[in-house]
Amino acid sequence: MVTATCPHCEGSVDLPDGATDVFTCLKCGGQFGYLPDEGEGMEAEVVPLAPDPMKDLPDDYERKVIFGFKLGATILGGIGGVFLVIFLYYICEALLFGIGLSIALSR
Repeated sequence: MVTATCPHCEGSVDLPDGATDVFTCLKCGGQFGYLPDEGEGMEAEVVPLAPDPMKDLPDDYERKVIFGFKLGATILGGIGGVFLVIFLYYICEALLFGIGLSIALSR
């Protein structure tokens, strides 16, 4: 086994001997290519193949703010939905009362 360092997170990854392939880091999910030592003065080379997946993730503060907005929107949407149902109920009641009143007056 050969141990290579992930170019994305600096974590160590165990690779099979003599393997030249694309590998995925189990720690960060970043992909990289590995070219082993050829013995002619060439050192083993680790080449990053995909962008760092952790680069654009929000930090803890941003996640809390996003969660707050989502929670607030969910609560307001739920309350708005309840008021909409109540409003529609009373509109239907008023229409039915009006229809019943007009039938009673026409007799």
